[in-house]
Amino acid sequence: MIPRPRGSLELRRGYHSPQLELEVRLNTNESPFPPPEGFSRRLAERISKLSLNRYPDRSYRMVREALGGFVGVGADRIFVGNGSNEVLLNVALGYGGPGRRAVVFEPTYSLHAHIATKVSTEVTSLPRSSDYRITVDEYVLPSIETASLVYLCTPNNPTGIVEDPQDVLRIVAHSRGLVVLDEAYGDFSAQTRANVALMGDSVISVRTFSKWFSLAGLRFGYSIAHPEVTATLDEVVLPYHFDQIKQAAVLTVLEMVEEFDAQSAMLVHHREELRRGIAELGIATLPSSTNFLLMLLPGRDASLLWRRLVERSVLVRDTTGWPGLPSSLRVTVGSQTENARFLEAFATVLTA
Repeated sequence: MIPRPRGSLELRRGYHSPQLELEVRLNTNESPFPPPEGFSRRLAERISKLSLNRYPDRSYRMVREALGGFVGVGADRIFVGNGSNEVLLNVALGYGGPGRRAVVFEPTYSLHAHIATKVSTEVTSLPRSSDYRITVDEYVLPSIETASLVYLCTPNNPTGIVEDPQDVLRIVAHSRGLVVLDEAYGDFSAQTRANVALMGDSVISVRTFSKWFSLAGLRFGYSIAHPEVTATLDEVVLPYHFDQIKQAAVLTVLEMVEEFDAQSAMLVHHREELRRGIAELGIATLPSSTNFLLMLLPGRDASLLWRRLVERSVLVRDTTGWPGLPSSLRVTVGSQTENARFLEAFATVLTA
């Protein structure tokens, strides 16, 4: 007899996206650009000097110092993980659990509630306003004040909207638990590369190299928080979780920030071109400070449109049915060629 697993292990609807082998894949918010020229050579040089028969530096001191210098905080405020999702997992392990409660504002990144639930944390889902922003009123504040974890995704996924800093500060001021700022797309916003210490000791900012730094395949994320919070995460995480090769890659990225910035600035330009192209088709998109656009499709069958795009070898994300979302599709900003293919196919399926 095979033992039965612990109950409620299924992923919440909305996390996994179908991975279909199509010609144009614009569904997972990856960058269409490879790392800048010279990155692979520099990384290979670093790797050639590693002693891979030895365990990595468990404290990853050099990476902490380099990241701290990059974001303007002390090394004792930096924690890293294999993707920002692992950072979020360790946050939930350290500050969630039985008898504790987390708050999310829907629609948002589905893994927040999923991870919290999987470590036996009760989850309260609060609705957003009609323009998909968080609301901070007399009905919301009591729930925030008694929560152990409050998740705020800014810019938000799947809407792309940056939350009003004053609303964030109000939540921080009223929260007695840890406020988790998921800033996976923060590098696309001018508000993000700032000292998170200004937001208060109860805030942890979680970031990634998967989006702006076009390194989704590296699986690297990090957090910025009060030293005591970082020390808690160090206690929770498995030993030697951050390998030598990944440490070498992060140090190489931080030597080439200007090159990565220039490359992703072009992606923002592509996003605005794509937005205009969608508008010309008569479809509205929400304001986005990310590398994707959310298209609201009232009166249309978004799932049918998704299937018709797949028939034309174009893959986007069907977000219809996500908590708080109507009929809608999310499209990742691709290369100019990919964006043109999408617009051509979308124009066809809209009139089919």
